[in-house]
Amino acid sequence: SNVLSNNLLFYEKINAAFRILLYVEDVLPSRLRELFETKRIVDKKTIFKNFTWNDHSLSFTFGNIWHFYPKNREQDDSKYFLEITNNIFTSRKVDYAFLLNGISKKIRKDFVNNYNTNVSTFKGLQLLDYLNTLNLLNNFSGGINMNEGITDLFTDRDTYVDMKANILFKEFPHFFSHPAQKAIFLQGVLTQFLFDIQWRERKATPFRTKLQGLNLDEKLVKKLLPEIQNKLEEYGKNYYRELEASISGYMLQAGNGWKLSKDEISFYYVLGMNLSYLFNKEGEKTNE
Repeated sequence: SNVLSNNLLFYEKINAAFRILLYVEDVLPSRLRELFETKRIVDKKTIFKNFTWNDHSLSFTFGNIWHFYPKNREQDDSKYFLEITNNIFTSRKVDYAFLLNGISKKIRKDFVNNYNTNVSTFKGLQLLDYLNTLNLLNNFSGGINMNEGITDLFTDRDTYVDMKANILFKEFPHFFSHPAQKAIFLQGVLTQFLFDIQWRERKATPFRTKLQGLNLDEKLVKKLLPEIQNKLEEYGKNYYRELEASISGYMLQAGNGWKLSKDEISFYYVLGMNLSYLFNKEGEKTNE
């Protein structure tokens, strides 16, 4: 029971100076318990358990926030780290668009510099999932226009792709609640398969430039799908008919005028790229 409260002091020592950065008062044990229980729930998600980073599975810490809002030679976003940390302890909401923008900036920077994007992508999803589980994401649920008349056309599909996709969609239902999000994600998977083929054939991935530094919108995503299919046909290695059918099905359901920002579209796309390994059938070659 709440028979005591905690006051949390965040400070910085610079030489002999002692500077208080943040002081959080009256954090009750019940709140701390909720934060740790939520962490346990999030850490159990399959993709976080199976992803190894620094010889450990990906476990949520406040370092997830620091990853996107650091203080270093290039930038000092530590004030945002402190604000988000304060909001978590005091149960105040964090704006979804602001948070996703910070996550997307880091992922785009990694992508443009040819760094691996998987750590930033998974840390970002884990942070979003943690805050959403705590009901701290503000302005998160936005409606997306969709063609209701064909909603049920693809619900009975039981292909390998749909089976694997539905496992993920059910584990993160709040982040895959609309067909546009599913279509973008699966197109990211297909794009990574093309990259893998290009790398094996040419030791290069020239199609990367088509993604425009991960500044994607609805028009560009729809334009890219037939281009990806054409490239796979050119290589004579379009093994992904089921995946392409699923993407097309979700595209039809989503209709036109997705109410998704560039940050959201880019995030779902790169998430699909980094989780493409989930859709490799046993025995298929993959590119490390």
